[in-house]
Amino acid sequence: MKREETRWSREWLLKRSHYSHVSLLKQLRSELDDYRNYLRMDTSAYLSLFAIGSISLYFFILSSY
Repeated sequence: MKREETRWSREWLLKRSHYSHVSLLKQLRSELDDYRNYLRMDTSAYLSLFAIGSISLYFFILSSY
């Protein structure tokens, strides 16, 4: 017997066209499993990478002047 396929989606997934990356991450923080699934990392790993990228961008901008 063939099993029937079911379709499902999270509320934030349906609204992704309305979100910027910042507001999407804020929404996902309230649902930690979804946050981890979406980013494939936990909050502390994301913030560490974000800090490294921010510092690199800051120095790149300073070196441009």
